[in-house]
Amino acid sequence: MGRSLWTAVSTMLAVVALNALLVVGDFIEARSALIPTQVSLELVAVLVLLSVAASRGARLPDLLLWLLGLMLLAVLLLRFADMLVPWYFGREFSLAVDLKFLPVLIDMVYHALTSTQFALLAGIVLGIVALAVVALRLALGAVWRGLVLRQAAPFVLGLTTVALGWVAAVEAGSAPRPMAAKAVNVVQRSVQEFLNVKTLRREIAARMEATAAARPSPADLAKLGGRNVLLVFAESYGAVTLTDPAMAKVLDPVRAEFAAAVQAHGYRVASGFLESPVTGGGSWLAHATMTTGIKVDGQLPYDALLLSRVLPLAGSFRAAGYRTVAAMPRINQPWPEARFFGFETVYDGPGFGYLGPRYTWETMPDQFVLEAIHRRELAERRRPVFVQYVLSSSHAPFDDVPPLIGDWAKIGDGRGYNDLGSNLYPLKTGLVFEHVEGYVAATRYVLQSLQGYLTERLADDSLVIIVGDHQPPLTVAAATRDKAVVVHVLSRDPALVAPFLAHGFTSGVRPDLGGGAAPMAAFLGWFVEDFSGAPRERN
Repeated sequence: MGRSLWTAVSTMLAVVALNALLVVGDFIEARSALIPTQVSLELVAVLVLLSVAASRGARLPDLLLWLLGLMLLAVLLLRFADMLVPWYFGREFSLAVDLKFLPVLIDMVYHALTSTQFALLAGIVLGIVALAVVALRLALGAVWRGLVLRQAAPFVLGLTTVALGWVAAVEAGSAPRPMAAKAVNVVQRSVQEFLNVKTLRREIAARMEATAAARPSPADLAKLGGRNVLLVFAESYGAVTLTDPAMAKVLDPVRAEFAAAVQAHGYRVASGFLESPVTGGGSWLAHATMTTGIKVDGQLPYDALLLSRVLPLAGSFRAAGYRTVAAMPRINQPWPEARFFGFETVYDGPGFGYLGPRYTWETMPDQFVLEAIHRRELAERRRPVFVQYVLSSSHAPFDDVPPLIGDWAKIGDGRGYNDLGSNLYPLKTGLVFEHVEGYVAATRYVLQSLQGYLTERLADDSLVIIVGDHQPPLTVAAATRDKAVVVHVLSRDPALVAPFLAHGFTSGVRPDLGGGAAPMAAFLGWFVEDFSGAPRERN
């Protein structure tokens, strides 16, 4: 009798533990106590299969229990991915899209750690996975024994009957939804996207075109008076650099020095916030949003955008007689999107001809990128130029920050960096999302590089727009649930900065923390309307 009681108890405990494990993500998201009032439909499906097999006297191969354990582990991983991706990156998890980025994440961590550290971390992760599979196999084995010996069959059958009845009631609208089927939902959503992708793309593209058609026209950009326009995307330059006290303590003096230096060289500065469509990553989605006036918050909308007839910012500049240039140092393969976005020339990684060492995540220094584009495109221009820079020195994992070179004339092809070393900020056991120290150091470097470029190299009255693409992939930023990024607008011609002040930007480098953030998609409409029309006379 004692053994029978133990079998029944162990079976029930195994069911409760499995259910709690599979629904724990719901309680984390809701920040509520872990009370087992939620039922995992994935577990219910497994219990139904086991119950039917036991009732028919079937023999369950041990291999099948291991496979079921692996399946439940996959369910658990999908659930946590569906929770963590929106938390850190501000968008819905997509199985089809995000699996492609798993190797990128692994590669980033690999380059941020020593070989020994990476091997240790990989061993720990694989060990945890192995232990999880073993634990799930043992729990499933306990359930199976209880069903076979008939000690826990009434409990399991009763649970599955109630759960299935609950599902029917929920679908009929007569019961609340305390059911967790998040992993199934993820797979179902991904399958639906895959099956309907062409239709969805056409529908999204049509909506995008309708939105673009409502913008002011014509977009002749005549009020720029032929000035160069430099749109500089500063990687991960988020509002958290101002709102987090620890970060602000370090970076506010850097910004103050930046402001004093550029103002001493004749610049007017205005700053504000824009709300990025993403956070923590997905830079290309922010770039597309900023330059098309369309909110692009996922890969499917991005793909649809490329099929649309929306006219991007570079296309408007090109139509206005500008040379259009994209500086993309992180791209090392063909970029066919350049044609859609309206760029005549794209400088990719190999195109820069950089011969120095690589820094964080195999990047070249932002200071080098700024100098290379200046020499090739701006120093002796024949017609006005629009340049879109995608800087990368402040990209995660923030572990290796380039040194600043005081004499810009010595930057050359980058070989001089080989003798300068770097500023290392090692990750602690691969905790990329907690690396605040490295992020702050990288952001300081970016601001100082831009300060040097504006004061020592750029001598005309170009309009310069420095904007973050998204908040950094840090827990402290994700916890704010804020997607705002910092924008600085500069020019030696005050008339080019004035329109941004009219849109709520504040004078100087410190935005109004209580002023809110306009959608990033609003920028293009402002820009086209403010700078199109009668030509502006040069001062």
